[in-house]
Amino acid sequence: MGLTKKIITLIILLFINFVAIFYLGVHVFFIKSFEEIEKQNMEKNTKRLQRALNNEIEDLEGINIEYSQWDDTYEFIVNKNMEYVESNFTGMSTFERFRLEFMIFADNNGSVVLAKGYDMKNDEEILLNKDLLNHILSKKELVFHPDEKSSTSGIVMLPEGPALIVSRPILTTTAEGPVRGSLILGRFFGDEEVRWLSNTTNLNIRMSSADDNQRDFNFEKILSQFPKNSNIYITPENQDYISGYTLVNDIYGDPAIILKVSKKRDILKQGRASVNYFIIMFVFGGILLCFILMLALKKIVLERLIELSSKANNIGLTKDMSIRMSVKGKDELSFLTVSINRMLDVLEEAQNKLRQMAYHDPLTNLPNRSQFFERLSREMERRKNNEGSDFAVLFLDLDNFKMINDEIGHHMGDKFLKKIAEKLKKIIDDKDMVARFGGDEFIIIQTEIKGIEEVERLARRIIQELDYTLRHDGKEIKIGVSIGIAIYRGREDDGDSLIKKADIAMYRCKKRDDIKYEFYDKNDIN
Repeated sequence: MGLTKKIITLIILLFINFVAIFYLGVHVFFIKSFEEIEKQNMEKNTKRLQRALNNEIEDLEGINIEYSQWDDTYEFIVNKNMEYVESNFTGMSTFERFRLEFMIFADNNGSVVLAKGYDMKNDEEILLNKDLLNHILSKKELVFHPDEKSSTSGIVMLPEGPALIVSRPILTTTAEGPVRGSLILGRFFGDEEVRWLSNTTNLNIRMSSADDNQRDFNFEKILSQFPKNSNIYITPENQDYISGYTLVNDIYGDPAIILKVSKKRDILKQGRASVNYFIIMFVFGGILLCFILMLALKKIVLERLIELSSKANNIGLTKDMSIRMSVKGKDELSFLTVSINRMLDVLEEAQNKLRQMAYHDPLTNLPNRSQFFERLSREMERRKNNEGSDFAVLFLDLDNFKMINDEIGHHMGDKFLKKIAEKLKKIIDDKDMVARFGGDEFIIIQTEIKGIEEVERLARRIIQELDYTLRHDGKEIKIGVSIGIAIYRGREDDGDSLIKKADIAMYRCKKRDDIKYEFYDKNDIN
């Protein structure tokens, strides 16, 4: 066999082996990487659903505290003064505003002093079913509180289905006892609550409960699939969808409901398309390389081929899409190197897009909750390590924004949110951060504050810049913003509690007409 044929045969064998190794490497590393990214993204969505559910329970707790720790309630539970009922619960505004479906006042003997029910679907007051009332009163954890700090919250399985319930002791306004009874607030965890969570989180959510096994999926079957000591279960449903399940126990620690989040497998689909494109282009370049190598000298061709093979394998092993191959000369091998670099550009761009999708709000292009929480954690860590100064969290909620969607349409609402986002980006300093928290809510981290006046200046400027009056069909829609502010001085344990404080301050602010911003802690003003 002549030298040319030997070289050709050797080159063909090397090329075949190289393509096979490269193909396996791509599928082992790249596809697995996209599957892992897909799984991590679904896990983040599932945890986001858990946080949303916890926020619902915390909101109920906050509402309960407003009424249970109040001197008027403390007196009412004893003297049963109907003026208290008429002044606070005439009409259904309280139930509608807080999305409550039942409210029960019980004394220390477990007797009902006042019980009210509300049908959210028909927007009317209803009498509580006697069986439902007796079932709730039979739960000692809900009716009897041993001390002032006692509280019970979570899922309770009732004859009508699962319900979110919060029970707290009735105390004075200063949270002092002795305990005179309990206040039980709740709403049923049915289709309306699932739709509320779906709208809040922008996720496709389904539910199945322990007492309704075939509601949206088989409860017992999915329950058996959860990993040990974990309340999250991620699994691909098929080639097109991946789902995340979260298990929610009732107040006794028993499995009560399972929430399911489903999402199209766009990440894996895009990853496979990129890999296939990469492989096709690589094979095409390989064929061109073989033709060139037949005309090239053994030493020049083989040395350059070995160099090319080594770098390609390095990319496959390290999975680093930022690595590029150096281009030498202006022949076919250099063209192949350029083509591979272009393919790497495509893959790197795809990864960057995935990263953009994971950390930015798709409508406003502002940082999303995930990126905000990461930034908040870093700032809190810097403050705890004395590497940074105090900072403020400003929780913004647009006033009357719902009227834009209702009166003009969601398309105009989306345009308005984009406009608000651009305004906020121009208002804050480069060192600070603004993120979309969901719906018409935005949140800002103002770092390195030197005094409370600096925070107030920012709040006043935001209120001034976001003061709009829209006119449509002869109607005026007054748009403004309510701002709740919490200052971090290194005392809070986590970011959720800090955000919760800003959120509470914002809701307090919404009740006021004079000033549209409020600090959670009044001492922060001094």
